[in-house]
Amino acid sequence: MKKIALRVCSLVLVLLLLFAAFPSGAFAGTGFLVKFLSGAMNVSTNSISMVGFIIEGKTVTTEDISAVLGQGSASPFTILEIGTINYNGSTIGLVSVKNAGVAGSDTLSIESKSGVFDPGVQTLTATVGYGTPIIATNLIKSGSVSFLKKGASTTLAFYATGARAGDYSYGCGFKVAGSKVKWTTSDKKIATVSKSGKVTIKKNAKSGKVVTIKGSYGGKTASVKFKVAAKAGKLTSLKSLPAETMNIGDMGVISITTTQKGLASPKVKWSSSNPSAVTVDVYGVVTAVGVGKATITGTAGGKKMTCNFTVESLDKSISSFF
Repeated sequence: MKKIALRVCSLVLVLLLLFAAFPSGAFAGTGFLVKFLSGAMNVSTNSISMVGFIIEGKTVTTEDISAVLGQGSASPFTILEIGTINYNGSTIGLVSVKNAGVAGSDTLSIESKSGVFDPGVQTLTATVGYGTPIIATNLIKSGSVSFLKKGASTTLAFYATGARAGDYSYGCGFKVAGSKVKWTTSDKKIATVSKSGKVTIKKNAKSGKVVTIKGSYGGKTASVKFKVAAKAGKLTSLKSLPAETMNIGDMGVISITTTQKGLASPKVKWSSSNPSAVTVDVYGVVTAVGVGKATITGTAGGKKMTCNFTVESLDKSISSFF
């Protein structure tokens, strides 16, 4: 069993870059100005960007900082969260900014609510781009494949991510309409795939045969494999997954596998104990939407498995790093 995260750039990496950009000797200063980790930031659409900043020579709390988009509600970006830590007499901070698929530019201002430091302005530009996609199913896997009986069907979901190499962002991911994905099958004698992503095993397919289904969108391709099931069978057990920590906006897909081979793969039904913290869709894709804890439960073949998630605030994430 494994959970495959869609994010391709971790918060830890962003913090490492921030720390490297402002070593301890650089914190000595008398000005109360906002300085940013980088110059103008180029990011991908459908991604989350971590904007790193420092207020040299001044310690302030997160509550005294506001992040303001120049275009307000018309901006191609939205502010998710602000987090800070006081370090060596200065303030280190991160602002998570999401782009939900709209290309364009805007300015991000870091301002003091009480006026104790002068504001700083960062430019963000989002262009269309995609990172590594994933194809999700609502079926249990046996190793690297799912088993389908002859004549059985299942519909696939294609999730694109928005982070490209070199961007200060990671892909929060989004589901692409099946009709917009180019679907292909490696062997039409074993299985067909419709324009909407519905896979159907041929009634005369031989048991044990494997077929690869590919989906392409935005110049990126992902694939999944199916094996023709010899027979139906009863699932004996499922194991729970290790706990995971996320930040608001993070997105990932949970994939359940079993050691049982040759038996038709049962569908998984997903649920969240706290949708205000973590949501889960019918394909096992989880999204962190608020600070808190949630248990995601997958039910298949009369068996259950769980995975506990904790969504941390940026304040806590930065503090744990330092």
